[in-house]
Amino acid sequence: GVTGSDSLLRCSVLQPLSRPSPFKFFVSCIHPAERARFPREIELALQHKGRFAYHVLIVRPNGEQRSLDTIGDVRTDADGAVIGLIGTCRDITDSARREDQIRFYGEVFANVEIALSAWQLDVRPYPPQLRLVAFNPATATIAGVPLIAQMGHQLLSTFQALAATGRGRAGAGEAV
Repeated sequence: GVTGSDSLLRCSVLQPLSRPSPFKFFVSCIHPAERARFPREIELALQHKGRFAYHVLIVRPNGEQRSLDTIGDVRTDADGAVIGLIGTCRDITDSARREDQIRFYGEVFANVEIALSAWQLDVRPYPPQLRLVAFNPATATIAGVPLIAQMGHQLLSTFQALAATGRGRAGAGEAV
C-alpha cells in the first residue's frame, strides 16, 4: 500500500492530526475537479518509472484551497520492478499567488499609457508661471493635439490653446 508522512498530512490540514492513513486522508482532501486526474498521475509515474512531477489543488477541512507541487522518483529493484515511490510535496500557494499578482501588474503596466510632462517654474516676473518644457508621446495622445507648438508657453495659455482647437480632450469637457 501507499503511505504518507506526517508532513504530507500537515499540507492537508492546519495542524498535525492522528490519522490511521495520512495518504488516504490527503487523497480525500484533493479538490473534486482533480480527483480523477490524481490517480492517473501516480499510474503514469509507475509506468514510466524514474522521476515524476505534478501539481494538485487540495481543499483543507476549513474550506481553504491550497496548491501543492510534488516531485519524486519511482524506486525499482535490480530487475526493474517497482518497489516504491519517494518524493516531496510542497505547498506553493503563496508563491503562486505572488506570481499571479506580478503577472497581472506586468500586463497592466504593459498596456497603460502614462502621460508625463515637465513644466519649468519661472518665479519672475510675478506671479510665478509654469512653462511647458518637455512631454512624452502619451501626453500628446491624451491631449488630442500636437503639443510641440506649445513648448515654452505658460500653463494657462497652453490649456486655453488646447480648448480653443476643440480637438483636445480638455476642449471636449473632459478633465485633463
